[in-house]
Amino acid sequence: MDEICTVQEELEKRAILNTVIHVLHSQVPQEDQDAALEPPEQGTCKVILATNIAESSITIPDVSVVVDCGLVRGIFYDDRRKLQCLLCKVSRVRM
Repeated sequence: MDEICTVQEELEKRAILNTVIHVLHSQVPQEDQDAALEPPEQGTCKVILATNIAESSITIPDVSVVVDCGLVRGIFYDDRRKLQCLLCKVSRVRM
């Protein structure tokens, strides 16, 4: 979620006109999640920054473009060390 917050801050610094930014992850309050599902005002681009779990669990209307960094954070078993590790891996392309 740190990466999402960093991207949000960078986008907000640029103050892109006619753009609204929404963040979706496990710690976002319900009212903010609901706001992300609302259609944007006419002529406004809606940008949603989300984790892969949030991305796969909801359908958001009015989406034109999806940019996926391809990173998946999860617990994986390391055969060499014989233990579970929290890793950030590049996911495979899904179509």
